[in-house]
Amino acid sequence: MKKVLVFTIFILLFSTLVLAQTVKLEVATIKNAYLAGENISVRVSLFESENKPINSQVKLTFEDVEKRNKIEKLVTPNKIESVDLGTEIPSGFWTVKAEYENIEATTDFLIESEELAEFSLNGDILTITN
Repeated sequence: MKKVLVFTIFILLFSTLVLAQTVKLEVATIKNAYLAGENISVRVSLFESENKPINSQVKLTFEDVEKRNKIEKLVTPNKIESVDLGTEIPSGFWTVKAEYENIEATTDFLIESEELAEFSLNGDILTITN
């Protein structure tokens, strides 16, 4: 009988510890698309299981779809961070991955190409401005 009681208490304590260690990590960009050279606004949310914020640093990894460009930054969670990826980044789809301990979250966004020429049509006249 004592063994069953001790075993039951052990299981209850162990399950409480496992539940207490559940962490929620989310990452999202504020916009779906950005221009090259524009800062990327990112919100990283990091909470314990009881929705208490965790203020430890989170590693963000920005990577283009072809995996040729990779930029890493450390950010503080639970607020909007503005990240400068530079002006020479290629247009196309990018992924941002947030990492905290062994937990990961990802989201995608687009770097749009900047059009250097402007086209306008006034009646029968097409004007191209570079």
